[in-house]
Amino acid sequence: DKSRGGPSVKLADFGVSSTFVRSNSGRSGGVDTLTDTAGTAAFHAPECITSSAETGGFSGVMADTWAAGVTLYFMVYGQCPFVSVNYFELFSASDAQMAC
Repeated sequence: DKSRGGPSVKLADFGVSSTFVRSNSGRSGGVDTLTDTAGTAAFHAPECITSSAETGGFSGVMADTWAAGVTLYFMVYGQCPFVSVNYFELFSASDAQMAC
């Protein structure tokens, strides 16, 4: 946010969005908890798959941070960091790499 003098990253997956309302203190205050996903699977954070409403969901801000990292990697190397022919192998690959 430029009004606070800090850097910002703008990330959009057109057709998919959520709005987070910040508290008066400027912090998200936990209002960013999501329980479902949408968008391009290659950019989903691992917790998007392993979390659900029953497990308390996941942080939308942290998932966006993951997606920003995947986007930067793609811009530098010309491919996503985790590549697979199917959805389940994609998340197995990202979970295995994150465990290292």
